Amino acid sequence: MTRKALEHGRLILLLAILLLLPGYAQTQELRIVYGNDNQGELLSCGCSYDIGGLARKAARLQALRTQNGGSPLLALDAGNLAFRKPELPAEAGQALAARIRARGVVAANRQMGLGIAGIAANDLAAGPGFLRAIAGDGFTWLSANLVDSQSGALLFPAFTTVQAGQLRVTVLALTDPQARVPSGCRLRPWQEVLPQLVQKLRPEAHLLVLLSNQPFTENKKIATACPGLDLIFQAGYTMGNLPPTQVGHALISQTSTRGKYLGLLHIDWQGPGRWRHQAGGALVPEGRAVSGFSQRFLPLDASLPDDAATKTLVDEVERQARAAAR
Repeated sequence: MTRKALEHGRLILLLAILLLLPGYAQTQELRIVYGNDNQGELLSCGCSYDIGGLARKAARLQALRTQNGGSPLLALDAGNLAFRKPELPAEAGQALAARIRARGVVAANRQMGLGIAGIAANDLAAGPGFLRAIAGDGFTWLSANLVDSQSGALLFPAFTTVQAGQLRVTVLALTDPQARVPSGCRLRPWQEVLPQLVQKLRPEAHLLVLLSNQPFTENKKIATACPGLDLIFQAGYTMGNLPPTQVGHALISQTSTRGKYLGLLHIDWQGPGRWRHQAGGALVPEGRAVSGFSQRFLPLDASLPDDAATKTLVDEVERQARAAAR
């Protein structure tokens, strides 16, 4: 092998290594489907405009997976997925029905390919042990600040990392420090856990996503204090469908309640830093790449067919819940 050929081979190898690093990855597309505050709902609202329902959600996700040439799709829930309120009903039958529905909600989401959720205040209605019991394989509850009151050990993973196409996406979550927690648990303020965790995770991730059970005003403070965050999806303190709002380097967004809408964020990723509401990444004057994004809210209305497998599951769960509540 000639010296010129050897140098050429080394250059190709170096380029390949650089492309594997977060800071040097080429532009990549990613779609993130997100929701929040499902509040234990299985079915559509049954109202005049008939919106929502997990069978339609599953159908929407399945349709999205076949669009855009099959570009990567990541589904997330920011929290308040399983229960309507932060406490179980006082009446035993109603409490059992709430647990049955919560188990069904998680099973249906796991079946449709949504396997990551933040723990918000309502999700703790039946306690951490119940959440662990209903998760099963393929579903991960996250909270970086819910800890054992004695040892201080985390009760759930603080974060998880998934490979979405060629992008490494790390998702972490915060539970509202003001939430009611069962005996033996406590919630640490985000200021004690989040800045150092973001600093630790940032170098290894292309995208760093926070599922936050905090109000918008607090999430703006988080985005400012933790510039390594790229996206914040919030649950609780609902503001209806909140389009992505840039604060610092992060976009903050939220959907309406009770499973009526999904958010769809289409990302043209060029590296951590800033965002521009357009396709493609232009350059800012400093020469840093800007990632492009587009976003829309998807109503789960009657124009969507029900996913048959999910409808079978939720109909049976609802039947069991109503029988328990009698």
